[in-house]
Amino acid sequence: MRFTRLVLYDIQQGLLKKWKWCIGILLMNFGFCLAFLIKTVAYNKGAAFDHKISPVTPTFGDAVFYIFAGMSEYVPMPDQPFKMPFIWLLLYIVLFWMTLEYANNDLTSSGQQLLIRTKGRTLWWLSKCVWNFFCVLVFFILVWGETLLFCILQGFKVSLSLHATFLSSIIGSSLDGSGYLFPLLLCLFVITPLVMYALSMLQMVLTLWLKPIVSYAITIGILILSAYIFSPSFIGNYAMPVRNAAFVEGGVNGTVGLWFAAALIVISVIIGVFRFRKYDILPVE
Repeated sequence: MRFTRLVLYDIQQGLLKKWKWCIGILLMNFGFCLAFLIKTVAYNKGAAFDHKISPVTPTFGDAVFYIFAGMSEYVPMPDQPFKMPFIWLLLYIVLFWMTLEYANNDLTSSGQQLLIRTKGRTLWWLSKCVWNFFCVLVFFILVWGETLLFCILQGFKVSLSLHATFLSSIIGSSLDGSGYLFPLLLCLFVITPLVMYALSMLQMVLTLWLKPIVSYAITIGILILSAYIFSPSFIGNYAMPVRNAAFVEGGVNGTVGLWFAAALIVISVIIGVFRFRKYDILPVE
């Protein structure tokens, strides 16, 4: 009962009252959808002059893949400077800023009184973990839902099938294979949200030692390193469909990514429990 009360409190204070964030997320993603539409129009215009290319009617799967794609492996070359995947990084810059300070700030507001009354530091921390999960889930649902609505309004196909040649052209990465449906579902709707929840949990547990802005910088730094370094050791690689073995030769294994993210989540929860038991919740004078 105490735990349920804590969770409901956190969802109300740390999620439902952040409706302005939801509007910001929708506006940002609308810009991404427009970018996808512009590239689609340009591709189809090019197809009219190149008989080797067939015009396409994009699918919901194409649009979602474009937004969450990331970038292909970067190979340092003198004539090829590193370019961050703007859309991919901006998505998660917003997500991690959204989940950054609530848990920390809650200790200096009414949440501190609730913690004292419930006398359960472990429950308080676990409640914040649940709140974090719902924040990440709502973020992805907003992006997926708006993208689906955009596709319907534009007359695109409500399907998860992919046009490999089309996507390779607008993303700038060569995609392999033909059986995309299950890998797409797993990568975009399971692995990517789980990886981002894992990083959000890492960020939250780091705030028990560091200032929130430092924790945020570390989390974003992990994403930047993941984009620059193609390696299964950097968790951000698993949240890039264009680096998934299902879509590109030599890509990262999605199953490994699932276990990696799950392990990071569990470790963050456990470390947070033990750290928070000894954490000084009284403000420093």
